[in-house]
Amino acid sequence: MSEWLKTPALDDAVVWLKRYVITTAVEDIWVMALWAQHTWLLGYVPVTPRLLIDSIMPGSGKTTALEHLQRICLDPAQMSQVTSSALLVRLVAERPRTLLLDEVDRSLDPKKETTSDLLSILNSGYKRGATRPVLTPTKGGDWIPKEMATYCAVAMAGNSPRIPDDTRSRALRIFLLPDVNDQAEETDWLDEDFELQALTVGDGLRQWAETHAGQVKEARPTFPDGCKGRLKERWVAFVRVAAVVGGPWPQRVSALIERDMEEERRDREDGMRSIPPTMQAILDVAEIVKDRQFVPTSEIVAKMIADRPDQWSKESPYGRDLTAHRLAKMLVGAGVRPRQEPDGERRRGYAEVDIAAVASRLHTNSVNGSNDTNDSNGRYPNSSEGSQSNRSNRSTRSDRSDEPDHPGEGADHSRASHDVHLSESGPIGPTGYDKPIQRGPTGEQSQSGHAQTDSRTTGPIGEATDPCPDCGMSLTLRAGTQKCTWRHKLAQKGGLS
Repeated sequence: MSEWLKTPALDDAVVWLKRYVITTAVEDIWVMALWAQHTWLLGYVPVTPRLLIDSIMPGSGKTTALEHLQRICLDPAQMSQVTSSALLVRLVAERPRTLLLDEVDRSLDPKKETTSDLLSILNSGYKRGATRPVLTPTKGGDWIPKEMATYCAVAMAGNSPRIPDDTRSRALRIFLLPDVNDQAEETDWLDEDFELQALTVGDGLRQWAETHAGQVKEARPTFPDGCKGRLKERWVAFVRVAAVVGGPWPQRVSALIERDMEEERRDREDGMRSIPPTMQAILDVAEIVKDRQFVPTSEIVAKMIADRPDQWSKESPYGRDLTAHRLAKMLVGAGVRPRQEPDGERRRGYAEVDIAAVASRLHTNSVNGSNDTNDSNGRYPNSSEGSQSNRSNRSTRSDRSDEPDHPGEGADHSRASHDVHLSESGPIGPTGYDKPIQRGPTGEQSQSGHAQTDSRTTGPIGEATDPCPDCGMSLTLRAGTQKCTWRHKLAQKGGLS
């Protein structure tokens, strides 16, 4: 679409997120904003890509990012623990909504028996119309199978989570590092006025979705050459939204797709997929390549073994000398990839420009006295180094290499959050609702199983617009609920319309 629709909603989301979330790649803020916008259009796009907010250490802003998404996405449920697949299905079966899963390095640990079932739900639910058979009790005490919808938007955050390739292939990855330069503004959810501002950004995305949902559904824009299969599925929602918004957004999304395609190509060349990164390797390589335009990987590996034998030689707990392949796997997890020698033998190696920015932020964090990642010997308790007993039985590419899996455990991730507390009857928590109303315009059934007969007007995501029974406000009821939510109570200040 050549004409830029005069709506600041998506741009407002970019401006807001950029103030409080510092991404390693600046264009990842576009990904976050587009992802938030697409959640309001789940009934109008065929696929909802999973958003993976990744880091190699605590304190990088992952939970903060999820908390901001909680305020600007459709019907959010934020959880730090997911223990029941049956509960997860019931949480999304009644209506499309947004799941925000924190600390997935723990909750989706492949060593847990529940992980396989949880991942199967997350994998299936990224396409519209996906269902899962669930046994439900009858009045007579019997059990009958019932197909329950699993389609929902999912954002996951964790420290180098050990997520299998089939799940990663459905996800868009955002990489975070600690904000050692204090670029991010303070996120203060204790201030209701601050929270109202965030909710207003989300309400702008909602209003845009209600106005342009039909255009997004009908949009059939072109994709960059070579974008097909699972790659195309990941980006189709964003491409359609960008085509309707217009302005710079189609070009931005094309650039993001080109970047994704290039990363996939380089991963295939290097034989790498899921890579658990190691902070010490980043710092050591940065020191070796400092002030040098190119250093071959073989020279880097030899220097690392000589300088730190307790970490990288066969004398280490790992039991084998560091190899070029193992080093490449650790570095690529932080977005650092090998390059070819510009002339001469065309060997692979690294330059200062490849790693300096990442290493600088990690080094500054260590100098400032962080105890989350270093022990007294300079090793990292969460690192994959030092144990061969962490190998999983999954037959993925990473399991066939000489790099052990990253356990992703050990650090204290506890922190204040806005998690939804769950009971057998449904979610009870900050959103403050009791039970869902009959749902909206696409013909879904109500909680009782009967077709919708409610005469209230609904938007593209099934939200009712009659007065709230508690406060009487004529506002769209967030996520289609029967009781006034915290969103409405904040709206009494006049910030939402």
